[in-house]
Parts: sequence; structure tokens; C-alpha cells
Amino acid sequence: MIKCRIICYLFCCLLLSTASHAEEPFREFSNPEGATIKARPIGIYGDKVRLEFADQREMNVALDFFSKKDAAFLKQWAIVFLSSQERLLEVDVQRKKVVTADYKRDVKLTDGSVVEDALEIREIDGFYEITLENRSDFDLSSIVVEYRVFSEQDHRGKVDRDDVNYIRAVGSLSYKLAPDAVLTQSTKPVKLEETELGKGITWSGGGELSTDAKLIGIWFRIYSDDSMLLEFAQPSTLPKREQWAAGKK
Repeated sequence: MIKCRIICYLFCCLLLSTASHAEEPFREFSNPEGATIKARPIGIYGDKVRLEFADQREMNVALDFFSKKDAAFLKQWAIVFLSSQERLLEVDVQRKKVVTADYKRDVKLTDGSVVEDALEIREIDGFYEITLENRSDFDLSSIVVEYRVFSEQDHRGKVDRDDVNYIRAVGSLSYKLAPDAVLTQSTKPVKLEETELGKGITWSGGGELSTDAKLIGIWFRIYSDDSMLLEFAQPSTLPKREQWAAGKK
């Protein structure tokens, strides 16, 4: 299991520094009865937002004090703020490979003869488990993880290290997390295959008798509404050689 809270924070701090560390401008907030105050959010204490007023007074205020529109604005501000302070989410990632089938097939030789059960085949589902823990006092009802999973599959009779098929899987996961809740979800499985050619026969074009398949990395971004909260890649160099926008879901 990969404890990536600190790594995620290092990735996202540059992305969020301008948005979350810049002072919010003063603006008018209203309550359900229509009364207004002029203030700006400056911090979070539990499930309350700390407001600064124009006269420099400060106060912690619960979200239910505000109108529905202003409460939604302040909650989203709080989520982004807590993420920038490494106080919102704990993220764990675990790579998984599950053998779904293991069987043998006959192999037809170039002279037309057949060798029974000469090719062993293992079918594998490769995927990642992504666990999110809500460390805040807010309900997180619209968290989305957009991910890219990268894998490689040797061709049968592989002749060199470039004789592989690179697979890119794209998808997303939705999370609803109450305060202190933990939820684990899995990416869509990538269908992989490992083979072993036996009984003393070889491929007509030469090449390796066995083929391998493996997950080589994951890159994901965590969003709340339109705000990106965290970004993570394993290995960390993955974004340098891949493009986020490539591929389709």
C-alpha cells in the first residue's frame, strides 16, 4: 500500500497556491431571511468557516447561517482550502493483479502436426484500488477521481524489449464521504495475459518462450466540482512521458 498523502500534497501545492493562498476579496453574504454581511473567508475551524469583517473582526460561523447559494460557495472554498493545507483527504493506492483463468492450448507446428497442451495461458485482471479518507468535518458529496492506468503486454514470441503492446485505460470514480468516512474503489480492470510455451517447441520466428504483462503506472486527479484538489502519479515521472488528455474513456 502506498501512503501518498504527503506526495499528493507536494504535487498539488503548486497548483493550488495561487487559488487557495491568495486573500479572498470582501463580498456580501446573506442569510435565509435576506440579511447581509460583508466579509471574507480566511480559515476553517471544525465545520465552521472563519470570517474576517471589514473592521478586522473575526468570527467562526456555521454554514447553516447562510443562504443556500452562499453556503455552497463557502463549503467549496473550505474544501479547496483544507486540501491546500493537507487537512482534507488521506489517499492510499494499491496495485492489484488477479488471475481470472489458467489453462492450456494445443499448438500447431509449421509441419502441420499438433502438440497438445503446449501453450499455458494465464488471463489476468490488472487494476488499482484507490482509498480516500475524509479527514474534515464536512460532507464530501461530489468528489471525483479521474484516472489513467498504464500497462504493457508482451507479444507472443517477443524478440526484443520493444516488442510489447502498451495499454492506456481511462476512467473515473465518484466518492461520497461523510466526515471521517473511508471508501475504497477499484479502477476498471485491464485485461492482461501471460503465456509459457513448453514441451520443447519454439516460435517459428524465434523469440522468448514466455510472455509477461504488468501494470506500469497510474496517474489520477481528484476534483470537487470544477476544482482540482490533488494530483498523484506512480511512478512520479509518469507525467513527463505521458499526456493527460490522450485517450478516451
